[in-house]
Amino acid sequence: MIASILSDSKYPEISFRGKPLSYWIRQRFNHFKFIPPENFSEADQPIIVFDPDRFPVISEQSLSQLYHKIVQDPNFRSFKNNPFYIIQGPVPEPEKTASISMQQTIDEIDPDSPEAEDISVPVLQLPEDRIELEGEIVKIQIQRLAEAGVTVEAYNQFYIEGAIEIGEGCRIAPGVVIKGSSEIGKGVHLYPNCYIENSRIGDQCHILPGSVIRDSIVNGNNSVGPYAHLRNGVVIEMDAKIGNFVEMKKTRFG
Repeated sequence: MIASILSDSKYPEISFRGKPLSYWIRQRFNHFKFIPPENFSEADQPIIVFDPDRFPVISEQSLSQLYHKIVQDPNFRSFKNNPFYIIQGPVPEPEKTASISMQQTIDEIDPDSPEAEDISVPVLQLPEDRIELEGEIVKIQIQRLAEAGVTVEAYNQFYIEGAIEIGEGCRIAPGVVIKGSSEIGKGVHLYPNCYIENSRIGDQCHILPGSVIRDSIVNGNNSVGPYAHLRNGVVIEMDAKIGNFVEMKKTRFG
């Protein structure tokens, strides 16, 4: 299936775990092929177009089934009060797609009609549903982590920015924060209240409680902390151990 997200958000100041809502729409429906509006004319099948400020509370499988049901009707374009619509032949000219909005689509179905009841989709939208949206985004992260073989000890007590790569067999304790361009290897145990930003943690490491690692590399089979602070380009070689309350910067160790 081909998908797209038209126009910029009306609320660019609102983000969820470091990313705009449009990012999480892509994550939620990550098996769809997302294309930019300027490439609409190259599409060889109907395009499902999402509103960047409205999040469909629907599984990818259910949306796929709905998509195929909708495209059976060659006259269908859109329906009211839902977070997406379908474009199917003729595709708008590329220079016109940027101005299309959810309110401007044609052939809308009245939301009170029997036909609309068959294809209605629960919606969370900005700005009023921010708390509920945060919950849905945490669900996406937990699902992706579970698929990767990662254990999260407390589902409502971790913060991961975006979709950071975390290896199979990792364990994430309460209070863990992972931000920026970080990467976590396989079999890593992140103990409570660790903070990791723009850093790479190698396989089979133990990052003990309260440790902070920023802009650094910890290679495999290491133990760091508790309450260690590594920053500004520290590189820890394999099979080393960094003990309690150690602080390092611009250092290669091991």
